[in-house]
Amino acid sequence: ADELGAYLEQRGQDLDAIIDVASTLRHQRLYHEALATYDLGERWFPNDRYIWNNRGVVNRDWGRLNEAVAAFEHALEIEPHYSKALEGRSESLLLRGDFAEALAGFREVVDKHPDQAITWRNLAIALSGASKLQESIEAYERSLALAPNDTQTLFDYAGTLAQANRPDDATTILDRLLKLDA
Repeated sequence: ADELGAYLEQRGQDLDAIIDVASTLRHQRLYHEALATYDLGERWFPNDRYIWNNRGVVNRDWGRLNEAVAAFEHALEIEPHYSKALEGRSESLLLRGDFAEALAGFREVVDKHPDQAITWRNLAIALSGASKLQESIEAYERSLALAPNDTQTLFDYAGTLAQANRPDDATTILDRLLKLDA
């Protein structure tokens, strides 16, 4: 902590340094310290969308989903069309089990950025959670069209196919998955 504090002081009021330090702390699962670093950053850069978005990421990773949603919403108040914050909010809502709200956010992101495979996968998960299996299957197919060898997407897709009472299709996808990642 002392070394990081000295580093930040040496760099001065540097947004990139704040984000670098807090990200390093987050990756080390030092969530409290990462948030404290963002507190410092907020004093220097009040109402910065990156700081609030990244606060949301830290809180989500820490399992504090209500705080994550609130931080992402604050980032969206600063910049209403900030897709990273919208997606982060939607992911947190999905983890919280708020499928309807998550769906709306993911749909908005894929409308603006239809080339993001992970967003299509997240939309598919939310649709599956909302028992909209056919729409979920279609979203998985969009995701796989963009990233055909994504093993997590293939695994989740097979589960949804099984849930939709399509066991032969699920088995085909699982066979494909095993060839990629035995």
